[in-house]
Amino acid sequence: MEFGKILKEQRKINDLTQEDLARALNVSRSAISNWEIGRNYPDIQTLIGISNLLGVSLDFLLNEDVKVMEAVDTDLEKKKKTAVGLAVLLVIAIG
Repeated sequence: MEFGKILKEQRKINDLTQEDLARALNVSRSAISNWEIGRNYPDIQTLIGISNLLGVSLDFLLNEDVKVMEAVDTDLEKKKKTAVGLAVLLVIAIG
């Protein structure tokens, strides 16, 4: 099953509306809708929040959905590049 379908199913099992889940995760309701229809995917930190809120494991949520895993990998790579860039700027600023 795809991430979006699992998210929607688990949200309903937990008796949450898209608005409820959005408020709890501090995102827009349209973000939840986009995740559920597979238009885009949450970042890794938000995935962890979803997992905690819905009481399911990340493994269960991702269910080997390659698109989500690729999106998470891309997100992590962007964060690594940003961290390296900030470290370089800090070294330059200190020097």
